[in-house]
Amino acid sequence: DDDAVLVLSELVSAAPADAKTMRRSAALVLLAMAKTVECRGKIVQQGGFKALCSLVLSDDSATEMAATWAFAKIGISINPMMYPRRLGSSPVTMVKPLLKLLDTAENELQQFEACLTLCNLATVEELRDSIVASGGWRTLQMTLSCDNELVQRAALEVMSNLVLHDKVIDRFVSLSSTDVKIFVGFCSADDEKTRIAASGAVATLCAVEEVGAALIKANVVEALVDIALLCDSPELLHRAAFALEKLFTLNTDLMLGRRPKISSEGGDENGDGGGG
Repeated sequence: DDDAVLVLSELVSAAPADAKTMRRSAALVLLAMAKTVECRGKIVQQGGFKALCSLVLSDDSATEMAATWAFAKIGISINPMMYPRRLGSSPVTMVKPLLKLLDTAENELQQFEACLTLCNLATVEELRDSIVASGGWRTLQMTLSCDNELVQRAALEVMSNLVLHDKVIDRFVSLSSTDVKIFVGFCSADDEKTRIAASGAVATLCAVEEVGAALIKANVVEALVDIALLCDSPELLHRAAFALEKLFTLNTDLMLGRRPKISSEGGDENGDGGGG
């Protein structure tokens, strides 16, 4: 029924906070509707998204979980720019509940769908900012430890959309960075789509000279050359070629095994360039 979402939205809006049974039922109905791809647009357009923004703040755990999972399902299909942006109803409202779902999920499907939606949200600057400010990078790092390959890949794809954020990129400069090791390691994963996500992030990072140096010292070149020589995927080959080209351009000395020169007023590290 086309009016079902409108009715639910009005009920949630009018219900007092202590009407736990009614609010839980509304969240479960919206979750059930969100399982149907064709219903997701209607939920956003007809007030269901606003209702979920209210329900997700419930102190009843079942209501909160149902509303959050509905967010995760809806966000897979909806362009982040299409959400309403008004007081009490904004895509920013989705971020913290989705990150919490990664930690508290009852099953791997919830984690997978939460990551897919976070990946979509992370294509918008204000939502990237919200994900990072809410501790999203650390939560996604922990999600990578999941045994499910699909969940791993989905988490990595979100992280790939965050790597150039000002508060994230600094994590890749240190030679002891766990993040450098994570992305270099996943460049050699068995799953092709995981390699595409990891190598895409690496290619992006290689355009930053300081990060490129850390990646070289973490043996990223070997992984990229393996991709270039052995893969059949044009997407993978393009990413590897782009990354290697940036490394050679910005970190020539390191790539050729030479000690980089250090500029100073007195000359380079060998003492040349002083006075005659």
